[in-house]
Amino acid sequence: MSTSAISGIIPTVASQTLTLPNGYINSIGYQNSGQQLLVSGIATSGIVFKPGELASGGGLTATIGGVQVAVQVDVKTTYADGSAKMAVLSLARPDIAAGATVEALLAVAPAGTLSPPALNLDTALAGHSFAVDITTAGVTSHVDVLAALHDALAHGTASFWQTGALASQARVEVALGGSQRLVFDVTAFANGAWQGDAHYSVTLDGAVLVADGVATASHAAGAHGLVDLHPALAAGPHSLVVSFTNDAWGGTAATDRNLYVDAISLNGLDLGKQAALLSAGHASFTFTSGAAVAAPVVVANDTLHIGLSADSWQGDPRFLIFIDGKQVGLEHSAAASHAAGQVEFLDVLVAHTAGVHQLDVRFTNDAWGGTALFAWQGRSTDRRHRRTTSR
Repeated sequence: MSTSAISGIIPTVASQTLTLPNGYINSIGYQNSGQQLLVSGIATSGIVFKPGELASGGGLTATIGGVQVAVQVDVKTTYADGSAKMAVLSLARPDIAAGATVEALLAVAPAGTLSPPALNLDTALAGHSFAVDITTAGVTSHVDVLAALHDALAHGTASFWQTGALASQARVEVALGGSQRLVFDVTAFANGAWQGDAHYSVTLDGAVLVADGVATASHAAGAHGLVDLHPALAAGPHSLVVSFTNDAWGGTAATDRNLYVDAISLNGLDLGKQAALLSAGHASFTFTSGAAVAAPVVVANDTLHIGLSADSWQGDPRFLIFIDGKQVGLEHSAAASHAAGQVEFLDVLVAHTAGVHQLDVRFTNDAWGGTALFAWQGRSTDRRHRRTTSR
């Protein structure tokens, strides 16, 4: 629950003259103005759209560092054609280092995209307390804010500012003596956990692969955490067990800690396995490996620092990163002007095994208008990173 803005976050909206990557309509930056790491959470800010940019009933997608994150749009004002003019944007941002900034690229969501269920504010606040004592002319009034909000919600007198899966905010007014009144804006944010994150263990054929893992991605916000395992596999059937080890429940849906297995893949192939662990216990999954697989020897987690520049025309070049033929992250874009001698850098974290590895940068949206003035190209300025050897 929160009644104020997130501390340490300074939202910065892209200038209308800034050239955005092809397919995106706007961007918003989140700067950590504090002196220490700001852990992941829900950031809320206002944003303005051009006429017709976000049609009535339309939604957005948000991408940070090539990874799509959950986003909620609450439209406040519209143009004559019904398209959004100003909206409140709630976004599931990642950790931000002290003094650092992350940029979220915004695009119109595909038609027919369904929004996850909105938070039930009344249910989300169950088990919380918030009271105010105010003294005027020697008379003290005690105000139970959440009880007043509960009553306003029940009678339909609460006014909502945000309604969605990431944040739900309502205003409640409490009359005092004479002409005085108190106004409270109460917000519940999704976090996917109650009194701490879900812990789990993973075993394969009885051997422990993960002794005590922690799931931090919010199920309510549609986020997913990735656990990348590299065990040795013999050809034939196998049994994978995920155990939920710290279940907790406070009596309501809002005070419930759960663990979800959203997907399992083997060498990139989705096995179609899912499970919802709503109480302490385990979920067992069987699968078959067609051939024996040796466990790789991981030497180190290294960061590749790739310098990029672009010739942009009708939008920026976009590209994918592959390590040894396996895609790393989602699609990226390059905006630094090659003609102006500019360079931007992309850091890619990879787990190296012993030996030689191949890094591929694949250009995905080439375009050419018939002359050098109308060409669209992307360049990697540091060729050393096309082939790397682990230390």
